[in-house]
Amino acid sequence: MHMRRTHRWGMKIPASYPHQGGHPLAPPPSPPTYTAGHPVAPSPSPLPATPPPPPTYGGSEPPTYPVSSTPPPPGVDRLPPTDISLASVKASNGTELPDTPGMGLVKIRSRFGSNQTWSFLCGDTWSGWDANTANVACRQAGFPAGGEPLRVWSSSIQPQMFLGRLRCSGAETSLSACVATGAPEQMIDYWQLGVSGADAAGACDMLAGVRCRIGAAASAAVVLRAASGPSPSGTAVTGNYTGTAIRLEASVGSGPFGAVCLDDGFDNSAASVACRVLGYTSGIVYPPGAPKGTLAVGVKDPTLDAQGSFLGTLSSVRCSGAEANMTACASWRANVGTAVIPCRAAAWVLCDHPNIT
Repeated sequence: MHMRRTHRWGMKIPASYPHQGGHPLAPPPSPPTYTAGHPVAPSPSPLPATPPPPPTYGGSEPPTYPVSSTPPPPGVDRLPPTDISLASVKASNGTELPDTPGMGLVKIRSRFGSNQTWSFLCGDTWSGWDANTANVACRQAGFPAGGEPLRVWSSSIQPQMFLGRLRCSGAETSLSACVATGAPEQMIDYWQLGVSGADAAGACDMLAGVRCRIGAAASAAVVLRAASGPSPSGTAVTGNYTGTAIRLEASVGSGPFGAVCLDDGFDNSAASVACRVLGYTSGIVYPPGAPKGTLAVGVKDPTLDAQGSFLGTLSSVRCSGAEANMTACASWRANVGTAVIPCRAAAWVLCDHPNIT
């Protein structure tokens, strides 16, 4: 990808960049300057040998943090506390439409300063826009069950952008808690709020959007239990896999219990949360086709029942592993008493026996 040489946003020019008109390119300009009060690394390197800790917020002293027109000090890898909003944009002329509940393009702005403007997030692959980041964005926007990432291609008018990469575990409550770094090395070294659409051209082609989960079920409590069947649910197994095998069932908002689906995201982190909720110390996803140990001969792969499916009340479960309960994990949740979905595979976990002291 051909990048324009733009000093303001820290664009880098490779040593092998072709000459123009038979003459070598002029040396790059001096490094960018920072606003008064910002620490600047004494080393000429883009990053100090030991990065300074992220800035702290709160208290009576105003934070020393970059405004939208300047880059952050070297080594700062967190955004300032931000506001978030979801908006739709007409593809024809870039006109912003009223918010659609739970769905739209993601834009953020710093809470510091009276003239902070909104910056849209980039949805390109390099930007880190994925299911974890979308879950955090939805949670910050007031949708605790999370949501799905969307990407919208912008063919002409590019709005003001946040140019940088976000890395989220999925358990954060705000994008400000995610790690923020610069775009890939061939672009810029540091993240930047408030980049104009013209300066972002060539670095970002897709805008980041979300479809957050809405409705009463999305904010309802999730209760787990061990299903009574089929075998070996609730059975202690021995052999290569030792522990208690459990098929998970969930009730959403005091509704009927149904299967927890293995589909789209349920992993060892989610299994660990589920096992702790059920009174065990930890757990993993019960491996399909695992040796059955002392189980009865002829037991099928425990991810399926006799009909090959379960009706699920919980799907697309994504946990970081640190949550106190399944309610805190992002997930699709069935509307109470009405909506269930067939699981392509039911979630089985292998829980350790609880520690008894």
